[in-house]
Amino acid sequence: MVRTHGRSYEYPLRVAPGGRHLIDQRGRPFLIKGETAWLALVNLTPEEQERYLADRSAKGFNLVEVMLINHDYTSSPNPAPPANRAGERPFLTPGDFSTPDDAYFDRAAGFVDRAAAHGVVVLIAPTYLGFDGEREGWWKELTAPANTRPGCAAFGRYLGARFKGKKNVLWLAGGDFAPPAGSEGEARHWEIVRGIREAGASQPWTGHWNFDHQGGISTDQARFRETMALNGVYQYANAYRYASRAYDSQPAKPVFLLESTYEHEHPRSDTQPFRKAWWWTMLSGGSGVLWSNAFLWLTESARGTYRLDYGDVDHAVSSWAAELESPGTFEALHLHALFEGLPWDRLVPSGRAPAVPSLVASGQGRGQKHIAAAATPEGDLLVAYVPPTGTRPRSFALDLSRMRGAGRARWYDPSTGGWVYISGTLPHSAAVELETPGTNGAGANDWILVVEAGAPD
Repeated sequence: MVRTHGRSYEYPLRVAPGGRHLIDQRGRPFLIKGETAWLALVNLTPEEQERYLADRSAKGFNLVEVMLINHDYTSSPNPAPPANRAGERPFLTPGDFSTPDDAYFDRAAGFVDRAAAHGVVVLIAPTYLGFDGEREGWWKELTAPANTRPGCAAFGRYLGARFKGKKNVLWLAGGDFAPPAGSEGEARHWEIVRGIREAGASQPWTGHWNFDHQGGISTDQARFRETMALNGVYQYANAYRYASRAYDSQPAKPVFLLESTYEHEHPRSDTQPFRKAWWWTMLSGGSGVLWSNAFLWLTESARGTYRLDYGDVDHAVSSWAAELESPGTFEALHLHALFEGLPWDRLVPSGRAPAVPSLVASGQGRGQKHIAAAATPEGDLLVAYVPPTGTRPRSFALDLSRMRGAGRARWYDPSTGGWVYISGTLPHSAAVELETPGTNGAGANDWILVVEAGAPD
């Protein structure tokens, strides 16, 4: 039994009946409250890992995404990638998957155990492939002559045997790249996945595929589709479109935001555009979100402060430790707080069930102006996200005719976690006119509307 932020979970996780979210061994719905810390296994000492995990667990995060083996992100030569902070390398012969170094993988397993002590699930990419299959990841080594299909299968079995007893593990295929269908590299990557499973590591899988720089969902890579227990959304522009497609795919699988824009990834001082991807996903059928920050995913300050260079834009310089208290961190916590206080696992996105028809009666926007809404089939709850369009109030109408009675409503500020209450009740009718409160605490005008209905009129 593990406890995180006031909630206890009994791992391992499994997919709930109906396929829409994860549950623990007691049947408790598991809202994915995740953070990407790709380099935490190699860039942090055990003491730094402890500090990181203790902080994130105390704030309520329950999942961390990591690369099991780092290829090229760290720039310091002491020690050079792919070594960890102790100087251990994953392979005794560089790039040869048939020569795993026990010491390296023992240390990686130690991180998983450390996370378990804090109630944190670890989403592991065994062989992160790298953006465009280039130097950031292991695609070129995967397709090298030394790494045959039998050798890749053996490496998979090695990992599966080492991690099969870890109850707080999920697995991630791919990594910023979609192998060409039918290619030898795809076949070898599949052998690693198959080997992990054959060795008894039965934890659920998801996939992180990038098709022509447009992202994708976990079930898009046909060779791996049947293995995907979770449908992760990788999308930087219109996450709601990909989340809706993932929700509609059959058989049903839990949908979650796997990756979108990270804090400090682009030269902006505010916390958009990444915030809206979270809310769009959650109200388009999602069961959780991963987010990150350019310094947190790199954890680079362990080997020297990392500098983000945007040319003519001022440099953003920070460290993973400083960013534990970043604005994005607390906006993620506001997201968690809202959904943890609601029966989020009963929400159905607009238009996806007879009892939940199209909920936005008028004022719906296209593209970046899209209003995402979801409601319970029982008619006791409706939640809508109105994305940022500037600073002025925005008008629209909702269909509340299937609510089970007049509804009390309130606006939630995603940047502060504060509430603005609407006096009286909203009528039980098909086109209820609404207007957002205007500028929120971050200086934008995105808001979440929560409508809760009581007994029928």
